[in-house]
Amino acid sequence: FSRSLLFDVHTALREVPGATSARRLLLDRAVDFLEGLAADAGGDRALMRVLATGYQQLAEVQGLGSTQNVGDAAGALTSLDKAAGYVDRLRVDEPADVPLLTLAIGIHFARAAALGSLARPEAEAEASRHAALIDELERRAPPGRFVVDMARGHANIGRLYADTGNFSAAEREYGRAVDLFTGLPDRERTAQAISANATALKRLGAVLMRRQAYAE
Repeated sequence: FSRSLLFDVHTALREVPGATSARRLLLDRAVDFLEGLAADAGGDRALMRVLATGYQQLAEVQGLGSTQNVGDAAGALTSLDKAAGYVDRLRVDEPADVPLLTLAIGIHFARAAALGSLARPEAEAEASRHAALIDELERRAPPGRFVVDMARGHANIGRLYADTGNFSAAEREYGRAVDLFTGLPDRERTAQAISANATALKRLGAVLMRRQAYAE
């Protein structure tokens, strides 16, 4: 039931205008229930994986970035701390699990962005952690697989660099993301991938404008 709340009902509510507070309440209840199960289940790895995702989604509606949220940035960071704790524990025993690695990448990027928005000194170290996970994905992923995740990862690294004023590094990472998106095979050119490519191009353009490279 809690999995249904986290994945099915929550996804449906994303499309409902003004439903942010309802989404937060739903996720709060689902995560609380899962935490109760986890206390009894001990080392249930499947449950820990769902909890990591649940806390990541809860952080999104508490207060992450430009998504609709209730403005609780500190609460979002607390949820991301818990999500990172679960996913990092899982990866100790399953370092070669690539889908688990992509989950870790998303959580650690969100945590780096949250720390940065709160001007916390740990933001730089968390950004480096996220970049190291992208490098690991490039080593571990089967040839031609998870390319969209790699491209998103480099775009996210670029965003973190841009937020700290390191525009040359941001330009490099956005460029790597665009190259990966450009080389996607047709079967992977989903609407989500095309949208992410467009965002990377927009941000790369903004960085180029800062150094007056208007033709580029």
